[in-house]
Amino acid sequence: MSYSDWAIAPYDGDLDWELINENPSFSNRIDHALVSFDNKLWVLGGYDQGARDHDPYMEDVWASSDGVIWTCITEDAPWKGRRGHEVIIFKDEMYLIGGFAVDEDSGIRNYQNDVWKTIDGENWSEVTAEASWPARFKHQVVQANHGGTDYLYLLTGMGMNEEGYGQYAVVYYNDVWRSTDGETWTEMTSSQDIGQRSTAAAFVNPESNRLYIVGGLYLVIFDDGADSSYDGKPSANWDKMWYTDDGSTWNYTGFGTSTRADNQIEYYEDRFWVLPGRSNSIAHINYNSGPEYYSTYTYNGSSWTKDSESSGVGARYGYAAAVHNNKLWVIGGRTADDGPDNDVWAGELQ
Repeated sequence: MSYSDWAIAPYDGDLDWELINENPSFSNRIDHALVSFDNKLWVLGGYDQGARDHDPYMEDVWASSDGVIWTCITEDAPWKGRRGHEVIIFKDEMYLIGGFAVDEDSGIRNYQNDVWKTIDGENWSEVTAEASWPARFKHQVVQANHGGTDYLYLLTGMGMNEEGYGQYAVVYYNDVWRSTDGETWTEMTSSQDIGQRSTAAAFVNPESNRLYIVGGLYLVIFDDGADSSYDGKPSANWDKMWYTDDGSTWNYTGFGTSTRADNQIEYYEDRFWVLPGRSNSIAHINYNSGPEYYSTYTYNGSSWTKDSESSGVGARYGYAAAVHNNKLWVIGGRTADDGPDNDVWAGELQ
């Protein structure tokens, strides 16, 4: 049975979703980045495992003011083929942080802890080639003002343990770092373990600057192999929602939006919108087998509301989302069409 054999109910929530461009100029991709900057939408990098006519790891940058017409700003950004990276607008510049990179010229492929920035998407400067946090991908980066200072926060993610092999070489991080410039990073210490995870959703309330993290993926190893760097069991409540008001003290809320991973949560029209994802179990990667993975929720800072049992963009994960021109945008990802897609959707509050 293929993914396309599954069908989900029509979306009946508060957003009016429109397919803006079914097949834009850029190729299919997952694990890419999407931001709104300088009155444009920007798509950066990504991975297309089904690529036949181009390298599957992409270092391209595309921009559009309306989501319909896209312009290639560069096909060869210096951060090379990149997936699972984070791009964020900070102090009026685009910052690209971490990810998994493949240089098709040299063949070198590595998890990265580099930081790059740009003001135009074409000319990039390397802020640091090796930040103090361990190299990783599928981490989260957000901006929050704590104590009157604007910080970049980097949370969790996935990397490799050089001393392990196979499944034991995988490392899931539960750390939190912050920086005022993208170059110098400080690890935040906490007595609370927010859980080892990757592909989680991190988001910030722009009114209170409260920082949240929820969901994600963790590889459970059920034996105590000699090369395992951890005991194989996730910390209690690791997949639920945690929050902090200062970057150090974390509080467990006791609830979340199901056990989904590889999804996005965006702040739009005074509430957070929880978009589709997949199961957080490696053994069950199906992302549209039940509404717990594709249903749409909203969160107002204190309570959850189910917007719809369905999704206005179908069942998908590994996509990118952003708010632009008073609309909520979703681009690409792995969809019910048996692989990566490049479709462009926009949702507007009715």
